[in-house]
Amino acid sequence: ALRPGREGWRSAVRVRALHARVRRRLLLRGASGGEAWDCARDGVPINQEDQAVTLLAFSYNVLAGLELIRGGPVPEEEERAYLHLWRWVGRLLGLRDELNPCRAG
Repeated sequence: ALRPGREGWRSAVRVRALHARVRRRLLLRGASGGEAWDCARDGVPINQEDQAVTLLAFSYNVLAGLELIRGGPVPEEEERAYLHLWRWVGRLLGLRDELNPCRAG
């Protein structure tokens, strides 16, 4: 589903494009008479760190919740596969690999 051209891949690319459009609109808001985005105070909107934290919520936090529900750890192979999936999603969304919480070691 996440192979190039497939539905999951297209969805991830649409989200990446949406993030880019929102980021651009927020950064240009002051030029169109709205309140300017304050990058010095708030950072770049939908920045790399924001994306890393969001990816963390969908990856490790889900695994921690599953372990609580199961009453034990998720099998290591399944955990690695799940984190690999989210590492790929992070890449599709434009997250730099060095900031991806799902990268190996």
